[in-house]
Order: sequence, then C-alpha cells, then structure tokens
Amino acid sequence: MIQSNHVIAEHAIPRITVVLADDLTEPATDAVQDLVDAVREMSGCLLPVVTEKEFVEVTGLDSVTATGTPGAELHVGETKFAREFGPVPTDLPPNGYRIVSLGDRLVINAMDPAGVSHGIYDVLCDQLGVVYGMHDRLFDEFPKRDRIEVAKQDRTVVPAFDARVFSSRELVWQRRNRMDPMRLRTRAGHNLHAIIPQSKYADHPEYYAFIDGERHVPDTDDHNPWWPCFSNDEVLELAIAAASEFFDEHPDESCYSLCPNDSQSFCQCPDCAAKDADMLEYRGRMMNSNSYYGWVTKVANAVTETHPGKMVSTYAYLSTELPPTTGPILDNIVVNITQDTSQYFDTEYEKRDIDLLKEWAKVSNNLAVYYYYGLGWHTPRYYPGIIARTIKKLPDLNVKTFYSEAYQQWAHMAPMLHLATRLAWDTTLDPDEIMDTWLRAMFRESAADVRAFYDHLETVWENRKRQGWWFQGLLRVYTHLVNWLPEDRDRAWELINTAFDNSTDPVAKSRIGWILHAHRFCHYLSKAYESADKLTPETPELAERVAETLDLIRRTFRSYREDIMGDPSFDHTYLIPPRMTREITWWKGIVSDPIHRATVKNPDVRGQFEGDPLFDALMESAVAKDWPNWHEFTVKESIEIYGQEGLWDRFRDMDIVDEDGNPRPDWAMGIL
Repeated sequence: MIQSNHVIAEHAIPRITVVLADDLTEPATDAVQDLVDAVREMSGCLLPVVTEKEFVEVTGLDSVTATGTPGAELHVGETKFAREFGPVPTDLPPNGYRIVSLGDRLVINAMDPAGVSHGIYDVLCDQLGVVYGMHDRLFDEFPKRDRIEVAKQDRTVVPAFDARVFSSRELVWQRRNRMDPMRLRTRAGHNLHAIIPQSKYADHPEYYAFIDGERHVPDTDDHNPWWPCFSNDEVLELAIAAASEFFDEHPDESCYSLCPNDSQSFCQCPDCAAKDADMLEYRGRMMNSNSYYGWVTKVANAVTETHPGKMVSTYAYLSTELPPTTGPILDNIVVNITQDTSQYFDTEYEKRDIDLLKEWAKVSNNLAVYYYYGLGWHTPRYYPGIIARTIKKLPDLNVKTFYSEAYQQWAHMAPMLHLATRLAWDTTLDPDEIMDTWLRAMFRESAADVRAFYDHLETVWENRKRQGWWFQGLLRVYTHLVNWLPEDRDRAWELINTAFDNSTDPVAKSRIGWILHAHRFCHYLSKAYESADKLTPETPELAERVAETLDLIRRTFRSYREDIMGDPSFDHTYLIPPRMTREITWWKGIVSDPIHRATVKNPDVRGQFEGDPLFDALMESAVAKDWPNWHEFTVKESIEIYGQEGLWDRFRDMDIVDEDGNPRPDWAMGIL
C-alpha cells in the first residue's frame, strides 16, 4: 500500500533506505551525513545508507525495477532509477534541484552535487524544521518527533540568484544554510598585479602606472597598489595571453579575474587620462572607468574568440565604481558592484547606491553585488531590516549573483546572516517570519528577551544620527567606540543579561550565555575607554578612578584572550595578527594617553601605580606615542560623520593634530 506521505522514521525505526548514486561526491555526501545525524537526533533512529551498487548487491534486484523490495527508498543523486523516472530539467542551474515522489520512493536530484546538497537541506530545514543557527553544534536545533515524515511532492527549485556566496571560514554552516560553494561564483579577486609581475617586466616601466610624472614599477610580485597602463598594447597582449593560458590549464573554470588592485593608483599617462577626461568624481574619488573597462572589453573580446562561453570578471570598486560613459558592457564581463549597505540608515546614501545599480543595469546584463556584512567591527553593526529590503530589490535591478564578505562576530551578526541566507534563496519570503522562526528555534521561551537585545542593537545602528560613509569604521576602532554610546552599551548589557537570568531552558540558557560572553569584549572595550576618557589632573579621588580604569583595561584584555582568541568561531579580522594588532594598539594608545596626562601632574598618585606592569606599559606607550597606523582619515571621519564637539580639542591635546586640525606628519602613517 502506497502511503500518503513519505515516512522516514517511526518509533525509532527506519522506514526508508537512503540509496546514493554511485558517483555522488561532496558536498552532497556531507549533506547525507547531516540527514542521518538529524534523524538520529530527532527520533533516535539510525537510517540505513547504501550506494546504488550496494543496494543491487544486497537485494539482487535492479534499482529501477525493485518495486517490491521491503520498505521505501530515498534516492539521492542520479541513481539509475532517478535518471529514468525522475530526471532533472536540462536547463537546471547547478544550485537548483528537483524533489519528486514516485510511489513510495522519494528522489532528490540535481545537475551538480551542490544542488543535491541544497535539496537535502530543503527536506531537513524547510520540511522537518531543523535549524542550523550558528557555527557550533550548540546552535543546531532538532525538533523531537516520534514520526518523521514529509509530504508527497514534485518540486523543481531554483534560487533567486545564479550564485549566493559568503566569504567566511564557516563553510559547514554555509552549506547547511544552502549558500553556494565558492566555485559556483564567477571567479573574482584583485588580480591585475599578477598579469605583469615585476620579476618579469621590471625593465619595462612603460607597462606600469604613470603618476605624478613617473612610472611606478612594483617592488614585489605580490598584490601591490600599482595598476598597469591601459594604453599600452603590449600590456593588452599580456592580459589576453594570461586569460587564454588560464582557461587552457583550467578548462572547468568559467571566469578569469581582471579585477583591479586594491588601490586607486591607476595610470594617468596622457593617453589614459584622455580616456577618463569626462569621468565624474564619485565619493570624492577620481574615476578611471573608461580606460579600465575599455581595456577589459578588448580582453573579453579576445576571450570570446579563443574560448567561447568563458567570462572575465571586474570590480566596480574605488576608482572604477561608476559605469563607463563609452557604452554597453559585453555579456561575458561580470561586473561585481561593491556596496556597503550597512550605511543605508542614511536614506540619501542608499538612494545614491540604488541609482548606481540602475545605471549599471543600463549597460550590463551580468551584474553581481559585492557586500560587506562583516567589516571587523567590535561594537555591534547590526542591520537586518536594511539587509531585507536591499536583497528584495536585487532581482528587479538585473543582479544575477549575490556575494558578501561575512567575517563573523556571531553574537552581533547571526540573526542577520541567517536572514540573508534565506532571502538570497527566495526574495519573496517574509523577513519577520524568518526572524521569528529563528529566534524561537534558538532561544525557545526566551525568544522575546533575546529579540529585545537584537532589536536594541538594530535601533542603535539605524537611529544614531550620522551621515553614511563608505567603509565606515574599517580598521578604525575609534569610530566603533564613538558609535557605541555609554547608554546604548549599558542597555545592551542589561538586556542580554536579563535574557540569560530569566532563561530556564538549559539549552537556551547555554546559547544565550555564549552570546553574552562573545559580546563581553566590546562592552569592556567601551567601558575602559569611557573611564579613561574622563580622567584629568583635577579628577576627584584620582587614585581610585585610575585604579578603576586599570581594572577595566585588564578585564578588556582578559575578555579578548578568553572570549575572542579562545573561540575559533571568530574570523581572522578579530584575531592577532595583523588587523587586530593594529586596533588593540590604537585602543591602548587612546586609553593610555589620558591616564598619563592625569597622573604626570600628580606624582604622588602616579607613584602608587609605578611598578604595576600594565600601568608601566601604558605609560611607556603614552610617552612614546607608538600607536602605529593612525590614519588621518580616522580623525576626520569621526568629526565629519558624528559632528562630535570637542574631538578636535582632544586630538590636539594628544598631539595628533596641529592647531589647524591637520594630522602631524609623524601620525600620518596611512593604512590604506
């Protein structure tokens, strides 16, 4: 008797056999293991899993005709049965899949292992309610059931974008939340430097950028600021040869990167400058889109002739952010438009970005967005509402690929990253429903308390009065602190502690406790800064206040060691070295200077602390002013974005700026 639903397990007994295509590979095989693990967690049942070859050997029956075998089957991948009775459409993209019921058999099939994997997580997450909430098994939620079943169905599913990718170390979490593997994204990455390495072409300075009256030959083959000259015919031939060689050596690759170097050091020789003469400035930067995209077009034309169907990729980034004025972009050129959507609390900033996407859509049929959900902020940078409305607009703007840097601080980012995975899959989903489901699954009866914490973080980010600023806060811990006012900080601390204290469910309490500890570092980072900043030579009970400040600084460093460095889930932007070294050193300078100024005029107080290793180290730093990489943009950004009265005076007191507000030469050691 054929059942109305597919029963997978009942009373801890398997009711289905999982039959794998013999050629099934990762990530589909990993997803199958997650299916087995999830069913065991949900019901205590261990599903039998066999390859098609093993199935035939054990039953003695061909998998296509074995309709009389005991029990039902779940065919995963292109088994012979799936191929003959449940084929996938020939135009199905690699990240799409088909789930089809054929009698008591259920088939999950696709053109690519990534699609098969997505189909398995469709069953697990959308149909059975499993939630992979964060990076760690602690946040895996498996609803307990005595009977596990799914409905009969025939669904062919295609996600909203050709590829949806995060750059992050948490590849397992990405797979489980149906983000695509990096290989499905058209290849990108800063690559111009690799086309004309100085080790080969140092004796051809004419190949390199002409700026301020001279050619700039790099001193390394590694990534460097100097762009090639786009008016040099030999450079063009070298680029065409490099692309051709790449496709010859990697026939399975679809795209070669012509993305510019991570700088604005483009060629300004007379020929290149003439091409860019009618380019407007954008975000206060000169644009060289005409010379760059004109050169890219010539390479792309050559690729079309030698390797039909292959593509080249570009970045609309820094000095190439605007579309060229010279006409349409070829269809085999992928344009990755880089946008910092976190700044869309500023409606004018958001409008400019959307207008820019519309302008690009007029000249290109192959657009990708490149976002920055993770930018290394230590204080919360949380904006799910912005993420939701932004992703929902993208299909109407001709965007085909979704990509974001997502270097996680899970405590501050998990809900919005989960939201992004779901909406990048299906832009028609309801964001509020997605968030409610995630919060209930993660925190159970404490969902409302945890939501209050995250709602507060979002309110602080969106309602703090300031102007939008591209890459705001990148490697600028002072900007993070200015944005995180004491009253906002203390309210967040109160809310997450209340959620922890009120929770009675042991699993939810453990999850909230993890968030509390991961959030603790930014709390003390700000508390110690506030305490130090209040110190002056006239501060009443100065010795007690200095002692309190030193205690908060110790707590900050201890929290960093225990909560950040001790947790492998934090991405490289939060770990030493190199970025965190700079930011911690900046912060050390910011807190050490007022302690030094307050105590140097009170030698009796200072003497109470001399000999304390922390105090001595801070005073040495304050006197030497050994805070590396203080960039003048940090100073000006803080003033121009926030309009904080008194900041200039503070910087003058610290000898960072002169009387006119200009950074002193020994401080202008830029990081960009």
